[in-house]
Amino acid sequence: MSLIINKARNLLSVLKKKTCFSFRMRLLILFTFLYMYAKQLILCRILRIKLKTERIFGYKISFFNYNDFLTIFKEVFMHSDYFFRVPDRAPVIIDCGSNIGVSVIYFKMLYPDAAITAFEAHVPTYALLKRNIEANNIKGVTAVNRALHSRKSKKIWFYSDKSNPGALGMSIVKEKGGNNMKEAVIT
Repeated sequence: MSLIINKARNLLSVLKKKTCFSFRMRLLILFTFLYMYAKQLILCRILRIKLKTERIFGYKISFFNYNDFLTIFKEVFMHSDYFFRVPDRAPVIIDCGSNIGVSVIYFKMLYPDAAITAFEAHVPTYALLKRNIEANNIKGVTAVNRALHSRKSKKIWFYSDKSNPGALGMSIVKEKGGNNMKEAVIT
């Protein structure tokens, strides 16, 4: 019972966070998450249906795995991990590791006039990022299929889990990213 109470407290903390989003929008984010969580439990876990798209805030998002999509949504929208304030209504945003583009949608909701460069090294994930940007006609976003690194090199190796493309654990650190080694071009 205490686990359920703690989960409820964590979810309700979304409503208390001070972001650019209104209370009404934070409430919508919370209800969107609860709806998707229920959908994940019933359709994905119990009925074993593999969902590949979801609609959030008027955007249609394609992804590889519903569980990973839900985790990204929670990180970006519920926890506001990507939130920042700037006085400029049209900031230049460099999104390093954009994955499928949920962060791009978040940034565009915060700053509709922002110019965003979205980097994603993993080719299949980059393809979904591009598809999501184009399918939703998101303007002011440039997707780049490259990795960013501090080393001066033309190529770098990164690791991913072959069974879970687009996973959040893709990394240049083997212990974080799995045992499938891929080559990425870096900028």
